Amino acid sequence: MRYIFKSASIIILLTAINSCSNGQGTHPKECIELNNKGSDILTSSTDGKRDLDKAVDFFKQSIVCDSTNITPYINLTTALDDKHLFKEEIIFYNKILKMTKNDPGMLEQKGMLFERMNDSVSANKIYSLAFSECKERLVQNPADGNLIGILVDLKAITIGTDEAIKELDKQLNVHPELSPRLSYLHEFYKNFNRYAFVHRLATIDGIPQQ
Repeated sequence: MRYIFKSASIIILLTAINSCSNGQGTHPKECIELNNKGSDILTSSTDGKRDLDKAVDFFKQSIVCDSTNITPYINLTTALDDKHLFKEEIIFYNKILKMTKNDPGMLEQKGMLFERMNDSVSANKIYSLAFSECKERLVQNPADGNLIGILVDLKAITIGTDEAIKELDKQLNVHPELSPRLSYLHEFYKNFNRYAFVHRLATIDGIPQQ
């Protein structure tokens, strides 16, 4: 199944989501193919000539075909975001959060969506909830690299990169076995551009590329 998701924390986040999805059993091949057709459209071109309407339709068909597979839901939010259909995107984030029981990484994404909608009050509420969910889960699984990565990410967004790096160093000191997996974040936060990150813009040396 192909994920199309614009976020610097994509590897951390989708590893966690995949873990949730794998417990649901095998998804029907024909439903997966519908998702993959939509994904192919989104990745076929970067020149603005993609048929986003067709991609959205494939993802929605995949969801109707198999409503238990989270992959097309996540891909659909990306397609809707590209179309700036933010209100509809919120609806599907709510479905994803119900399926994942308020996954903190998905809450982070919803918070950034609210920022793209210029609703900072709602964004801050969601970020606060994401922190709470993340910390609560870390009590149960303190060495969970997915959760630690999301916690660091949230600190970068809400407090700043200095605090994010400080949190990362603290966690790696306690859990050195996670260093091969998370140490790359040091380099990422050196050139962290909050605006570009929240608004899903590509960057070169921290400079947003429109």
